[in-house]
Amino acid sequence: MLDRIVACIACLLVATSVSPTIAADIQIEPLLIGLTPQAPIASMVVRNTGTEPLLMQAEIVAWSQSDGKDVFQPTRAILANPPLFRVAPQGQQILRFGLRVPRLQNEQSYRVFLQEVPSQDSVSAGRVVTLLRISVPIFVPPEGGVPDLEWRIGQSGKEARITVSNRGKVHAHILSLLVQRSSGEVLSSGPAPAYVLAGQSWHWTIPLRRPLAAGEQLGLTARTDQGDVTSKVTVRANETGSP
Repeated sequence: MLDRIVACIACLLVATSVSPTIAADIQIEPLLIGLTPQAPIASMVVRNTGTEPLLMQAEIVAWSQSDGKDVFQPTRAILANPPLFRVAPQGQQILRFGLRVPRLQNEQSYRVFLQEVPSQDSVSAGRVVTLLRISVPIFVPPEGGVPDLEWRIGQSGKEARITVSNRGKVHAHILSLLVQRSSGEVLSSGPAPAYVLAGQSWHWTIPLRRPLAAGEQLGLTARTDQGDVTSKVTVRANETGSP
């Protein structure tokens, strides 16, 4: 039930957030970029709230999903300017993004990775340095597109697998899930942040205190950035929940 937010001693990757503050020494706004052929240029502000200068590198990648995992590939469909920049303490840098491809039938998804570059002094001294790596989504939506979510639930051992397939032309941003039996017993409740890209699928696994029955009907409510989505989902026999 965790979003793809990975924190380690070497990097900080931010997949989603509701605040422009990413870490103690850096702020980014906005945290989602939208581009269209009519508005092919967008800007992002990177602020350094710390006491040391930051050297940052911007890289844009094409973003897809496969088997519930994010897949990134190099692209030249969107350019970032400047690709390498320094932000003084208490200063800021404006990044601009330019779209270079036409709008397609389905939404095109990208991410910009902002990677902190270690200073020459820290490299020369051989010190262990904690570096920032921040990811922000970029979407190029079609005209009039909406998400269209289809849900499946299957059981494997003592776990249930919840799979959502997005049949729509634009992404869905899921924030939390509530799954209940018809008796009112809550199987899962809480944050489950994930982007489900157009034409792609995502899944979660939840532990079960007692098994599900084939044909059992569960109530599912997904909170999204566009409002709540409520569905009745029938548990299918001998399935893992994959589409």
